[in-house]
Amino acid sequence: MMSTPAKYVVVKEQIKEWIRSGKVKPGEKIYSENE
Repeated sequence: MMSTPAKYVVVKEQIKEWIRSGKVKPGEKIYSENE
């Protein structure tokens, strides 16, 4: 399994892909920061 920091890097890269492909707008909340 990946370590937690690596997992967050992957998530950030995935979000950048979503922004580029137009799935989400920059600044849009994708998941709650409290979870």
